[in-house]
Amino acid sequence: MGICLISVTLCGCGQPTDPTQTPLSPVPAQATLDYTKATIELPLDQFGMTSREISIVMGARDIAFARCLAGGQQVSPQEIQNAAGMLQTDFGIDEPNWIGGWWNAAYIAQNGWYPRSKIGMELGTTMHASDDKMAACQDDPAVNTLTPLAVDLSMNGDTAAANAFRYRTDANDRVTNSPVYSTLSSQMELCLKNAGYVLDTNPREEYPGIKAKLDQTWPQEQILKAVLASATCNDQLGVTQQYANLQAGYEQALINQHQAELTALRAEASQRVAKAEVVLESVGLH
Repeated sequence: MGICLISVTLCGCGQPTDPTQTPLSPVPAQATLDYTKATIELPLDQFGMTSREISIVMGARDIAFARCLAGGQQVSPQEIQNAAGMLQTDFGIDEPNWIGGWWNAAYIAQNGWYPRSKIGMELGTTMHASDDKMAACQDDPAVNTLTPLAVDLSMNGDTAAANAFRYRTDANDRVTNSPVYSTLSSQMELCLKNAGYVLDTNPREEYPGIKAKLDQTWPQEQILKAVLASATCNDQLGVTQQYANLQAGYEQALINQHQAELTALRAEASQRVAKAEVVLESVGLH
């Protein structure tokens, strides 16, 4: 089906044509850290769907997919049950969010530090059909117009939020090249040294941010211990909050430059949700 869960922590390559070469001043902003889920709410998020809206669209998408396979409007009780399951699924994106490095030590101690599995993102069906039919229905307009829309989520080649994601990575590139980032790194380096670890200065890829360096030859228990130490330092120094605040400031500045475009993106998201609600109501859901 072509699902791509894009992490906000992936940074650009810094080529000479990179938009981050253009001066931009961050707007004073406060990111919201959710310690229950270890997530971060940033300004660009408001232009995509909420977790609940994604659930609604995914449920309707399942119904549309089943109808395409059946070649009619009738939907079996089993397929309706599948869709109902989608409505009960939390499709939160970037949970947990380590954009500034590992934080929320209490969360990590209880849940670990790996990203939460995105359960249920695939189209579910109890129906049997040929591979060609399945592929055709995945690309059917009635299905594709019920594609979830969020800044950090791309499904079935949907490019509606591509620019919003580019603004997010632009903002993140600016953060990682800022004096604030350097200051926070120095503070973390000292805290980690006192805890018996060193700061990771390697290129930032899967888990960017300011964190302890891990040795992948370590046993999992030792890796978890290092991650917890890093998160504890982060929490004590408020690294992720400061990092995320600056990210939010740059995002807001970019929003101010592209307000009309992003407002249209949110309107598209709302239209998809409204269509999804009609589909769900047609089978007695929602």
